Amino acid sequence: MEIKLPDNHKRTLSSSLLLVEKSLTELNELMLKHNDMCCSEVVSDVDNDITDAKRAKIWKILKDTLSGKIKGYGTFPKKYVSEYDSDIGKLIEITNRINY
Repeated sequence: MEIKLPDNHKRTLSSSLLLVEKSLTELNELMLKHNDMCCSEVVSDVDNDITDAKRAKIWKILKDTLSGKIKGYGTFPKKYVSEYDSDIGKLIEITNRINY
């Protein structure tokens, strides 16, 4: 089913997902940082604390995007709550599996 959200909720969700994408991009760059020189050893040494911090930031953003948390932007359409929260929940599950 297609979820049609009010503009306020669309903006909130879009902003949150942009922040999540930015954090994932930063995390990806940290994990895949390498030297482009020929014949160099690729060392992927990312501190676990950095990974945990990035994952926690993403987790918090997603948790704050659940329908019950964004009610300050207007009444969330009841017919979409279950599916919307389920989709955000799936993103949270994926975030919980991020590790290095």
